[in-house]
Order: sequence, then structure tokens, then C-alpha cells
Amino acid sequence: MEADSLAPNLWNAIAEMVMRGQSAREISIGRVTKRDVTNRVIWLEEFAETAIPLVAFDYSFAYYDTDSTGAVKKREDKTDTDPAFRTKMLVPKVGQQVVILDMWGNRRFPVCVGVIQSKPGSFWQGETT
Repeated sequence: MEADSLAPNLWNAIAEMVMRGQSAREISIGRVTKRDVTNRVIWLEEFAETAIPLVAFDYSFAYYDTDSTGAVKKREDKTDTDPAFRTKMLVPKVGQQVVILDMWGNRRFPVCVGVIQSKPGSFWQGETT
């Protein structure tokens, strides 16, 4: 029997079995219970003793300066190698709400993708946070 001769309902049953066998990918929100500023990791109660790394892009900045002649010059690191033009990553504080991406759905390889910046009660009307 060739694969293209299978009935559509059989194909659907096979696809459903494959879907059931996959781990669910999850995005969760939780409060930080512990943090390590040096290693830039946090812990949440629901992830037990798993240290959760922070995920972010590197950031650089530029500024404008006026010299003694009054000329305005843009100061920036065009090579992206000068640490003086880098910003510092802030590790979420204990009690802050963070968004966790649990890539494989098994709570083994979570990463923190951000801190919720909105004030509690200002979003998801009717929900408690």
C-alpha cells in the first residue's frame, strides 16, 4: 500500500497521534522568588530549583555633544566593541512578574523573555494578578 492511497480520516488519525506525542510549548507568567545578579539568572516557584536565564539583545547608545566651538557632534561606537557605549542588563527583582518561555513544555529549558512593565490591574480586566 502506498501512502497516497490512505483515506483522509486515517491521515487525520495519524496526525492527531503525532500531535499528542509532542510536548506542549508554553508561555507562562510568574513572580521571581530568587535572583543571581552575577550570573543573570532567576528562579520562580513553579520551576523549582531550575535557574532561568535571561534573554535579550545587546544594546548600544549614541549621544550628542557640543564642543568648545559650539559644533554638535554625534558620539557613538560604530564598531560595537566599546563597552563604554553598552547598557547594563537589569536582573528582575524578587517579586516582579516575568514572562517565561518554556520551549519544550517540560520545565527543563525555560528562558525569561521579559518583565511585565504595566501596572497591576491595568491589563486583563476582570482578572487578578
